Amino acid sequence: HYPLRRQRQMCIETGVGEAKAISIATALEIGRRRASQEVPDRKRIGSSAEAFQIFKPHLSDLQTEEVWAVFVNQSNKVLHLSKMTSGGITASMVDVRTLFKTALEHFATGIFLAHNHPSGNLKPSEDDRRITKQVSEAGKILNIILIDHLILNQTSYFSFADEGLYDKTSANHEIDFVKYTCLLYTSPSPRDVEE
Repeated sequence: HYPLRRQRQMCIETGVGEAKAISIATALEIGRRRASQEVPDRKRIGSSAEAFQIFKPHLSDLQTEEVWAVFVNQSNKVLHLSKMTSGGITASMVDVRTLFKTALEHFATGIFLAHNHPSGNLKPSEDDRRITKQVSEAGKILNIILIDHLILNQTSYFSFADEGLYDKTSANHEIDFVKYTCLLYTSPSPRDVEE
C-alpha cells in the first residue's frame, strides 16, 4: 500500500491535489487486492452421491421440510446454492417460477433439487413425483435441465435420476421459441392487413 509520504510525493511530482492522490492510491490498492485474489475453483457434481454431500449439511437434521437447489453450469460446476422454501413437518412445495428465476439469474443450465423428509422415510410421495415432473417439463422449455431431485433423511438419500423416475431429455411439447418470437414481431397487425 501507499504510505502517506508516498501520497505527498505523488502530489508534488504530478501536481495532483491531496484528495485526488488519496483516491488514486485507494484505487491502486483495490486493484492490487483484487488481482491477488484467486478465482475460486467451482465444485463439479458428477453423481447423486456428490449432490447428496452438498445438500446434507443443510437438510439432514431438520425437523421441518425444506427445499434447496444447486444451480450448475454446462460442466455441472456449482454456480449457486439456495434454500427455495421452508415448510411444515410433512410438506414444503417449491414455486417453479421462483426456482427458474433463480436459475436464470445465475445463468445456470442445470438444477439439482433436494428436499428432506424429517420422518426419515425416503419413499417419494405423489407430490414429490408431481413437482419433479413439473420442474423437469418447465426446464425443457427454458433449456435448463433438472439433473436430479434428491430426497434426504439424516443418513441417506433417494435419487429420482438414479431410479429412472423421470425423463431428462424428451419434452412432450417442443416449441421453437426463437421462431415463435420472430413470428410475433414480424406478423402484420390486424390494422396493417385491413389497409
